[in-house]
Amino acid sequence: MLSKQIEFYNNLTDTQKYIVHLAAIVSIEISFYRLCRYLPADKKPLEKLIRKTLEACTNENILIKAQSNQSYFNLEFIVWLFPSIPMHDMQTEWKKISEEYVSFYSPRVIFLRNYLYALLFDRKQLPEQELEVRPYIDDFLSILTPLFTRPEYKTVFHLINPSFLEKIVGRMVKETVENLSNLSLLGEDKFNEYFKMPFWKEVFLGDFDSGLKLLHPEASSYTAFFIEASRQLLKENSPELAMSFFEKGMKKQRGIVKNTQIPLQAECALYFMIALQAQPSEVAAPVIQKIIDSLTKREYTRTDSCFKLMCLYLQNNRNVVRQNSTRLQQMILCPDKQYYNLWAIITLYFIGEKPQEQLQDEALRIVEKAYNNGYLIQALEGAYALNQWWSENPAINRLYGKVKEQLGYEPALSRMERQEDWEKDLTMLLGLGGKKAAESADDEKAKYRITYYLSPKSLQIQPVLQTFQKNGKWSAGKNISLKSLYEGKAKGMTEQDYRIAKQIHRPYSYYDNCYEFNDKAIKELIGHPYLFLNGTDNIPIELIEGKPIVNVAKNNKGYRLVCNLEDIDSGFFIQKETNTRYLVYDLTESQLQILKNLKEQNITVPEQGKDLLMKVLSHLSTQLTVYSDLISTDTENVRKVAPDSRIRVQLLPFGNGLKAELFTKPFGDIPPYCKPGWGGKALISSQKGEQWQTVRNLKQEKEQANVLYSEIQQLESIEINDDLITFNNPLDSLYLLDILQKHQDIAVVEWPEGEKYRIKKQVDFENLQLKVTASTDWFELQGELKVDEETVLTIGQLLALTRKGHNNFVELNNGDFLVLSEKLRKRLNELDSFAQETKRGIQLNKFAAFSASDFFDEFEYLKTDKAWKDFKKKIEQAGQIETPIPSSLQAELRPYQEEGFHWMVKLSEWGAGACLADDMGLGKTVQALTILLHRSCLGPAMVICPVSVLPNWINETCKFAPSLNIKTLSPNNREKTVQSLEAGDLLIISYGLLQSEDKLFSDVVWASLVLDEAHTIKNYTTKTSKAAMLLQASFKLALTGTPIQN
Repeated sequence: MLSKQIEFYNNLTDTQKYIVHLAAIVSIEISFYRLCRYLPADKKPLEKLIRKTLEACTNENILIKAQSNQSYFNLEFIVWLFPSIPMHDMQTEWKKISEEYVSFYSPRVIFLRNYLYALLFDRKQLPEQELEVRPYIDDFLSILTPLFTRPEYKTVFHLINPSFLEKIVGRMVKETVENLSNLSLLGEDKFNEYFKMPFWKEVFLGDFDSGLKLLHPEASSYTAFFIEASRQLLKENSPELAMSFFEKGMKKQRGIVKNTQIPLQAECALYFMIALQAQPSEVAAPVIQKIIDSLTKREYTRTDSCFKLMCLYLQNNRNVVRQNSTRLQQMILCPDKQYYNLWAIITLYFIGEKPQEQLQDEALRIVEKAYNNGYLIQALEGAYALNQWWSENPAINRLYGKVKEQLGYEPALSRMERQEDWEKDLTMLLGLGGKKAAESADDEKAKYRITYYLSPKSLQIQPVLQTFQKNGKWSAGKNISLKSLYEGKAKGMTEQDYRIAKQIHRPYSYYDNCYEFNDKAIKELIGHPYLFLNGTDNIPIELIEGKPIVNVAKNNKGYRLVCNLEDIDSGFFIQKETNTRYLVYDLTESQLQILKNLKEQNITVPEQGKDLLMKVLSHLSTQLTVYSDLISTDTENVRKVAPDSRIRVQLLPFGNGLKAELFTKPFGDIPPYCKPGWGGKALISSQKGEQWQTVRNLKQEKEQANVLYSEIQQLESIEINDDLITFNNPLDSLYLLDILQKHQDIAVVEWPEGEKYRIKKQVDFENLQLKVTASTDWFELQGELKVDEETVLTIGQLLALTRKGHNNFVELNNGDFLVLSEKLRKRLNELDSFAQETKRGIQLNKFAAFSASDFFDEFEYLKTDKAWKDFKKKIEQAGQIETPIPSSLQAELRPYQEEGFHWMVKLSEWGAGACLADDMGLGKTVQALTILLHRSCLGPAMVICPVSVLPNWINETCKFAPSLNIKTLSPNNREKTVQSLEAGDLLIISYGLLQSEDKLFSDVVWASLVLDEAHTIKNYTTKTSKAAMLLQASFKLALTGTPIQN
């Protein structure tokens, strides 16, 4: 349609063209009366011609009728037409129209019109109009193609926002491919820059090697993996190797587009499906199920429904496949977007369905069109499918033979291994079971946890399901019904939760849904990490198993027997020990009777009865633990054991953190536990079927506990309450382990659930050996830290571990930790901030090495080469330079400006650049001119700035630095002027000129280079930024009043 409109326009007279131009400027609500209102006095005779011209434009669809007699201008034609409007002769009309009130109904057209005017005729307005049109640019994509096709736009092409161009190109490419149009219609120069089109042309032609060579380095990282995988499948016939490349590509793709399970490019997705189908069922089935799950939640492209259907076919979902077969056959007859018709043909073959006979000619026409327009790899699969269905058709035979011969390999579809229905049924079961269920369970445990709220007096238990939230905290939770817990249906259940659920029973009741915990449930809660006190704001509590104790204490009347329990009403009860710790007792009938008698009788034994008392205590020790000041002399029936006075530090889960408590175990590794220095001197207990007695060294226990407490109390990350040491972060317990490692002779760490953390060694500077050598623009850092004979860490490994470590602790493996000295940790953190890790190792940029020049002084084992020593000397000398202000400067610098000048001189002396970010109005230009004067004898200099401030730079240079020879460029003398530049010359250009003449400027090595308003190049994907990065200079200076944007 556009070509007919252009032909119509070209045949108009100049007078008629003027009317069309006027209507284009008006853009909306166009009518005879409105156009007449804008006619200048000398154009009034045109009124009679306006009606005829408007009618003709309406007939050609240049004007589109709206309501009443008003029309609006065809948007696609207005984009094509605007460069042809002689706007310099129509400024009177433009001024009247552009200042008029904009209608509410079609404002977007006005924004487009104003943007085109600013782009072509008034660049000062371009930034403002670009902001106005930006929200609607997606609506205009289909009509902006003349920006690429009209030569008149070429002169302003560099001014168009790159993000606009990328969207426009994307739309053009999408429409070209969807219609199977000839790919040569897309000009390679622009389309390579914005859409990597030459790459895809080569891939579509089946030349994967050439395509990979053309792949832009900034292209999506996963694309190269997918193309190599496709090459391995099709040309090397290696589905196993192809699958390995596909897996690497999928990992990269998921890092950019979350939750995808199949390549986004349809052709790669087909090859992925063929390679996947060739894998063993137990490998392929879970992946197929993941693809279905992912595409059920969200489809990313229009071909995703085809690949979901392929997966359902592989799972033998016959009903869905048959239902969609009809839909795919109808797609073949759709007149537009035939790329998807071609995929309908490919999908039909994959799922084992054949189209109706009457579709044969249309299907052949689609595949032939794909072949003729450069879509060879798609045409190969389509032609193969047609040849399998209608091999008797000679036209199909010729087409298939031709495309196969041109590509030189078998189609992917020919590599399919058709399965029997029963095999596909088993594949479906593999996908739904096994590994997926295990993964779901792990995911569930990470997302959910079951907590219990306990009322110690009433023994009531309420299970609650909590969810892990995005803010890193657990939700308040919802009550779990005992029925769900009983049936094992609650989310996030652990082995301990299942044991607790077994203690739920259903007593006989009129109501069927009556469930309750029995008494044993409390015992199963012992040691549960998520236990809270009911009626409080999530106060964690701890349940531990209580042991009945008889304590025999000597007084002036003899020996008094005291029980550690009060108010014993039943054999099962909970007793509060501290505010957050409760003891659970489950006494036997015999224990209960003994304790009741001791309580009621209030027994005190005189001195003369101690022999009999010893016999009684020996007997009681079979049922209870006995602490006594009375030492047994019975050597026949009581075994004497040497006491173990070491402190046992017991670490247990406590809420989200850990808690530690100090005990002794006088019998060594065998309970009971005692509080250090507390209780009876003699301990009698039944062990391994015999009576054991040990005599504790209470004084030694107390002294050793005090040694540990004195160091533990210095830690800032702990709380100590009722002898309970609490770590809110489990890794903070490493501080405690570090202390205990220093006192292995008096302390032992106990992890009741298995040892989790171990301190392997403490290291300092003397353990680390470093070597610094020079490269081109870098210093390379090598080194190693020897932990022991079996463990040696490179400096790169050490930095990585320090980055992940917990303060001074870095984890080696399997819970082994290395302790860094405080100074070493700080130095390693500093090194990590300015070092860069590469394939060759750790590197220091020479500019970053300025910060590191004093860094290595504390390392005892450091080797450096001559280049490093020269570099350090150069830095030291640069710091001592006293540089006078250039005498030719016609200005008096303020103190801070002088300081800025000396700072820039220092940086330039050792080869670094600078960013001067003083606030606006503080004289950055004068400081820049000062350094340019100082370096003017070294060679030519260049200043790059926005067009708006270019006159200011010329004026300021003439005023403050008249000895500099100012040079500017005109269209005819650019190359000659640049080549003739010499010392003392200062070239001043705009960013626009830098972009258009990037090669000319990058070939020169400038003595000094200044970028004013340097945030202009902050987006490194823009042409301007890329051009700036190519410039060569001995000293580069960036000026900006908005450093936060750099």
